[in-house]
Amino acid sequence: MIVTLVGGFIAAHFATILALGSGALGILFGLFRHQQAKAATAQAQAAIAKVGEQQATAEAAAQAHAAQAVENATEAKADVGKLDSDQVNAQLKDLGGLRND
Repeated sequence: MIVTLVGGFIAAHFATILALGSGALGILFGLFRHQQAKAATAQAQAAIAKVGEQQATAEAAAQAHAAQAVENATEAKADVGKLDSDQVNAQLKDLGGLRND
């Protein structure tokens, strides 16, 4: 008798039970996906921060290298300014057969 009552209740309200079950599953799925999205966002933000740090480090290194290159060029220019034309031609020849006639 109880089985008949429960079976009849389920049969009479099957659409409602199905809708409520589907709704509950949808809510659980939404919560799960929301947590996944939060985790993915946190990972992306961490990656962006790491790339920003790497970029800052690379820019600082590039600026240091550029400053060193300017210093080296200035020293080389001063050194060349002290040479006469024969010494310049000899150095150019030593560097690869270049001549300054």
